[in-house]
Amino acid sequence: MSGVETLSAFRALRVFIDHNYIKNVGRQFIVTGFDPATQVTISNNFFDGQATYSTGCDGHHYWVALFAGKSDTITFARNYVYYTAGRGPHTGGTSGYYQWVHITNNYFNNISGHAIDSSTGSVVLVEGNYFVRHVLFGFMASYLADPSSQS
Repeated sequence: MSGVETLSAFRALRVFIDHNYIKNVGRQFIVTGFDPATQVTISNNFFDGQATYSTGCDGHHYWVALFAGKSDTITFARNYVYYTAGRGPHTGGTSGYYQWVHITNNYFNNISGHAIDSSTGSVVLVEGNYFVRHVLFGFMASYLADPSSQS
């Protein structure tokens, strides 16, 4: 089914998504929408991105997760993200909205694009993640500070 998310956490409060195997989705594996998703934990899941159809025509699913809600607070921990092409997860992107996301101890395997993608409004703590067979650098951010430019 094209254009369909597997899990939608719209206006979610204290949701725990744990120990799932997710494959063959139309669009995103998980999406929060634009309303707040508060105290959401996504942990110990297997996101299998091997797909017959993909944006890059390489069999890698593109959208893993989209966290773009107003005042999202999300923990993305101990997940296995396999054979994807990016946005695993994507955070932010809407001016005036803020997301606080902790991405920790995940295993990213065979990623053909960027694994973690943050944009406007995101406050993201990325720590202890493992990247193997990864084409691009581990994450992509819209606003990275250059340590050499600081005085």
